[in-house]
Amino acid sequence: KRRVHPRVVGRKEGRRTRGDSPSRPQAPRVLIVHIHLLVAEALRTILEEEGIEILALPSSGEEAMAAVRRERPDLILLDLGLLSRGGIGLVSDILKQAREAKIVALTGESNPRLEEEATRSGFHGYLTANTSPSRLVGAIRTLL
Repeated sequence: KRRVHPRVVGRKEGRRTRGDSPSRPQAPRVLIVHIHLLVAEALRTILEEEGIEILALPSSGEEAMAAVRRERPDLILLDLGLLSRGGIGLVSDILKQAREAKIVALTGESNPRLEEEATRSGFHGYLTANTSPSRLVGAIRTLL
């Protein structure tokens, strides 16, 4: 017998969701945690054009934790600008809530010491503002 899967109403053609056929891979589900809305919206546009589902755009650690519990993302892009607001500690809290989630640091500065600290703290990747959109998308696909 042929399995029939319900069409998900309101989704864009070509986008996959958890209700689609198991034979087709689902779109990566990403949370963008950034203190600057303009940057978060630009990242959303880039990633959605590549078929990546953006779940939310929290701008604080508290909002991020609520979104992680609610959405269960596959990957979290986390602005290191939240460091002064507990960004590094936030990683361990996120991983307690969503153990399978990958966390990628986003920062405006290329700093080997900061990159090393982020890696030790549990980040799975480190990208600077000079990263090209294609490299960003490639990093996400590689991690997932």
